Amino acid sequence: VIEQWVVEVEDLEDWIYEVNELALHEKGEELTELLAEALLSMDLSPAERAEWLQVVEAWDQTLPEVEIVRLALEQGWDHPPLVAVLQGRIPAEEGDVSEPNDSLTQIRLRILERQGRLQEYLHLARAAGLFAAHVNMLARMGQVEQTIEMARLHLVDASDFLALAQILADRGCMAAALEVAAHGLSQAGGRRLDLARWTVQQAEAMGDLTLAQSAAETAFLSAMQLEDYKQVRRLAGERWSQVRDRLLEHLQRVTDERVIPIYLYERMLPQAMAVIDRNPYSAYFEQVAKAAHMEHPDWCIQHYQQRAESIMDGKRAKHYESAIEWLRCAREVYLLHQRQIAWANYLNGLLEKHARQYKLVLMLRRLQ
Repeated sequence: VIEQWVVEVEDLEDWIYEVNELALHEKGEELTELLAEALLSMDLSPAERAEWLQVVEAWDQTLPEVEIVRLALEQGWDHPPLVAVLQGRIPAEEGDVSEPNDSLTQIRLRILERQGRLQEYLHLARAAGLFAAHVNMLARMGQVEQTIEMARLHLVDASDFLALAQILADRGCMAAALEVAAHGLSQAGGRRLDLARWTVQQAEAMGDLTLAQSAAETAFLSAMQLEDYKQVRRLAGERWSQVRDRLLEHLQRVTDERVIPIYLYERMLPQAMAVIDRNPYSAYFEQVAKAAHMEHPDWCIQHYQQRAESIMDGKRAKHYESAIEWLRCAREVYLLHQRQIAWANYLNGLLEKHARQYKLVLMLRRLQ
């Protein structure tokens, strides 16, 4: 496969190579890593390793990152620092396995797992500072107490806590899974949304409603989405009023349009309208405007007319139909509040203002 890859890449015209250089580089890296894994999976003699080194040298100009294959062949599995680590003699500074290539360490871990050399897997993962891989393997091996202890000490990212919790749950260790998830929600950095939503489902299924509600709040505060808000409301039960106040207080600190669905759900129209005023081209504008037709007609009319006028004043003929649709929305609000005269006056003003734009005038007259 690699020989054919090299032939084809070398045969490409320069401009094709330049346009696709990044993609070719990424796929070339995949090939070299697969080759390194294949070679390390075999019991090669020193002579065979030397032969492969010569082959790899010939690919150096075309295939990226061949250094990983060189290292795999030069070190094999008998590189003294590696042998020491696999035997459990971890360096004083964890994270130093005298192997300057993280990808090669990941390859070694895949091979060790595939060959069932799990204790060596643990030693290498810990020595390389790959603590997520280390604790995940501990969990698969059923060493639950040690898994939790190591997770508390070393895991940082929410995605790592989630992966570990899922492994424990799959093994039927739900109490441990929830303990890991709860610790992750309280300590982890990064994006906690997926961990929080998973915890809500699992904690509620186990009857831990306190953890479920706390995780639901974390999910909501992470993404400010309506479904998470409803989830908190359902889980809060009789405590909803005080929980609601706390969540809405957080909402006031958010200025972007994510919060609009929650404001609409709570019928907090002035707050939703204020967000639209700050984000006039929000995708939620029509929802807010329709909800505000009865209580806030002037605001609706002003926004509908502004959208239409920006198109008409800019003589953007291709978008006149959109302008007419906005004016129809404005007319609906005028008529809903018995303001026929005001609407007629406004429309007449538009006809007079754009009298020389024949196409637009014909479209405006359809609104009379």
